[in-house]
Amino acid sequence: MKHAILATLIASTSLTASAIDYRVSGFGSIIGGMTTDKENFTPHVKYGDGFYDQSFDLSTESRLGVQVTAQFNEQFSATVQALSRGAKDWGLEIPWAYVSYQASDSLQIKLGQLNAPFYLFSDYQDVGYALPWMSAPENAYMVPTSVYKGINVSYSFNTHSLDHVLEAYIGKVEDSQEGFHADDFDTDADVFGFNITSTYNWLTTRFTYNEGYLNANNDELQALHDGLVASSAEPKMLRRFSLKDHKGTFIGLAMRADFDQLFIIAELNQLDWPTGAIATKNRAYISSGYRVSEKLTPYVTLMRNMDNDAKLIPTGDAVLDANLNTLASGSTAKGWAIGGRYDLCSNLAIKAEYSSFELDNSSNDSNTFRIGLDFLF
Repeated sequence: MKHAILATLIASTSLTASAIDYRVSGFGSIIGGMTTDKENFTPHVKYGDGFYDQSFDLSTESRLGVQVTAQFNEQFSATVQALSRGAKDWGLEIPWAYVSYQASDSLQIKLGQLNAPFYLFSDYQDVGYALPWMSAPENAYMVPTSVYKGINVSYSFNTHSLDHVLEAYIGKVEDSQEGFHADDFDTDADVFGFNITSTYNWLTTRFTYNEGYLNANNDELQALHDGLVASSAEPKMLRRFSLKDHKGTFIGLAMRADFDQLFIIAELNQLDWPTGAIATKNRAYISSGYRVSEKLTPYVTLMRNMDNDAKLIPTGDAVLDANLNTLASGSTAKGWAIGGRYDLCSNLAIKAEYSSFELDNSSNDSNTFRIGLDFLF
């Protein structure tokens, strides 16, 4: 679909190549890291099976991206972003491929393959240079997909001294997430949602609501469902573990306060499965940094998981109940990170971070050191 959108647009326009304004930009990150104990650290589900262990590794989060925008006139444009990740053997991805119509100064409509607007930093989560940290806090950035195919509408307006941006979208997610300890996890889901971002001088707030109906294809989940059927589980349990049209919601609150040198950022996100078969994930972080100079910015981040366990009806099969309980059990882990950023020039920054995250089912913490170089070109 992403290639068809561009082909259709190019074929339908009567403009000559000389009338089109092309803009090309790029970004990248070279990040190396290792854990300082026996526990592994996975920085984010979007990096496939990439993780850090006790050996220094440069592939887990390193990435390179190029974005091309063709401006046909004042209203119409097309954008494509290509991305390559070390954790996925530097294979080429096309996360963005969409056409845009600027209906007015306030109203914009996008159609194609787009970035899912779940978080405060969704639009540039992969652009390390635009982030204040090494990466966004992994506990709160937990939805295992980041793109959808559909339509996005954004409208900007103001009320008194407040500036607002209201964004709404609807579409379909078709994603394959390579499991860390399992086979590929293929999903397709019908999704929709909205968010509103409000800004007043030094304060920015954001609220988002997203809903999806998930169809999951995974051998382990199918085995659980088959086990429930074979055990003659109660119909209520079978409905809860249906792999078709499984409803999920994602709700998020975010705040950013910037006082010239001092900044504070916080997000509280909830990923909920109303059927009651999977734990409700409530995840939060608060981070603060201080711009010591135009170049140096140290920061500290506190993270907390406050999940709610799902309530299961035992089947009487010890092995099956244990597996079901794994999905139903939430996390109460907490962690922290301390790091710093040094801007070498206007498009190049070096960062270093040490983080520690308490694990739910281990006597060890996940302690990780990372150092990286973020750049724009």
